[in-house]
Amino acid sequence: MRQLNKPESYVVWAEKEGWLNLGGEQWIKNNPSYVKFSKKSTVDSS
Repeated sequence: MRQLNKPESYVVWAEKEGWLNLGGEQWIKNNPSYVKFSKKSTVDSS
């Protein structure tokens, strides 16, 4: 388990059922009371 701190930012690799994937098996709950998530672009996997 790890703690995310201000003003750190992370790349989100996936979104699933209200969770954000930070890579590998690192998932955080997308809770707007403590997480600011800004979707900047999508990735074309083809």
